[in-house]
Amino acid sequence: MAENILVTGGAGFIGSWLCKVLSESGKSVIAFDDLSTGELANLDGMQGVEFVQGNICNIDQLSKLPWSSITACYHLAAKGDVQESIDNPWLYTQVNIIGTQNILEFCRKKLIPTLFMSTCMVYGFDHSKDSGAINEEFPSLPLSPYGASKLSGEQLAISYHHSYGLPLKIARPFNTYGPFQKTNNREGGVIPLFLERRRQGKPLFIFGCGNQSRDFLYARDCADFLVSFMNTENTPMILNAGSDKSITINELAQTISFGEIDIEHVEHPHPQSEIPRLLCDSSLARRTLGWKPKVSLKEGLEENLNWLNDRLQA
Repeated sequence: MAENILVTGGAGFIGSWLCKVLSESGKSVIAFDDLSTGELANLDGMQGVEFVQGNICNIDQLSKLPWSSITACYHLAAKGDVQESIDNPWLYTQVNIIGTQNILEFCRKKLIPTLFMSTCMVYGFDHSKDSGAINEEFPSLPLSPYGASKLSGEQLAISYHHSYGLPLKIARPFNTYGPFQKTNNREGGVIPLFLERRRQGKPLFIFGCGNQSRDFLYARDCADFLVSFMNTENTPMILNAGSDKSITINELAQTISFGEIDIEHVEHPHPQSEIPRLLCDSSLARRTLGWKPKVSLKEGLEENLNWLNDRLQA
């Protein structure tokens, strides 16, 4: 019987990178995606990747997947915009919690090893520990419905592990960027937004003062981390992934503008959800997986900009 690896959200930003890495290693992959944010073109040229359109909130669509042949599930399908989650929290409960339970229900019937894609946004910010990097023991203090919905998904998954013996791993990558990421305000991260505006010669807009800092992880490094995590035995259940380096948004804007593009500070639409500082401590992943990022921020920005330029010319 054929063996398949299921990637929910497989046509999305990180999902398509994951499918690429799995495809290059000779795996047969089912990319399940409703294309609400993902794009079928992201999977072009990938050998052994079958696309199935469907929504994780639709039981009938999920039931048509070949569960008897699925040997592992990477659950990446989710709503992932902090600002949108504040405007529409019910949507994030529906997709990120109920949709996740649907996946867990199917996976538990065959005890399919499952990797749940979480986020650094479950950590929030602890002012008593604002001088250090964030490891897996850092308090969970989500500041947005998005972060809360992902933390709820984690807890649901952990309950399935303990109640049913579901093999489970939880990944908490920090701010991931790279090709295939959207460049619009709703679905794009700050790097593709800045790069696209630079390419168009438009000012770079910074929400608030710009002193907030982030730890950026290139998408290929993130995908490699997910595969290594899934395939390594006797790991902790929860692992962070990041560059272990931070940069302020002001510094990022200066780096991307090269002094050639104006930088403007604008009012933050939801300042209450802004985490002042995110710096990853991924030492546990580095020790247990032998994994570490390969792409520097400088290299990643260049590759991302080249991809945007190539996409424009295509």
